[in-house]
Amino acid sequence: MARHYLKMVILSSFFDNEDSISKTLSLGDVCEFIGGGTPSKSNPKYYGGEIPWATVRDMHSDYLEGTELTVNKEGLDRSSSNIIPKNNVVIA
Repeated sequence: MARHYLKMVILSSFFDNEDSISKTLSLGDVCEFIGGGTPSKSNPKYYGGEIPWATVRDMHSDYLEGTELTVNKEGLDRSSSNIIPKNNVVIA
């Protein structure tokens, strides 16, 4: 949690301070990249659960309001997927 907070502070200070515009930072300095994999589409029992599953088809606006698909705990556990906490940035 402290690491996440530190990156948030760095990112906020970068945009809040006009002098910071001349600084060059890598994206990894201000955020954490989390990858993952899709539960097997050939196994339909992984889908239709209680966990929202975001794909590029769901990216229609600045805020993700809902997802077309959902997965269950088994589908999540049997893939390299990750749950992204609320109020985080998702890039697909």
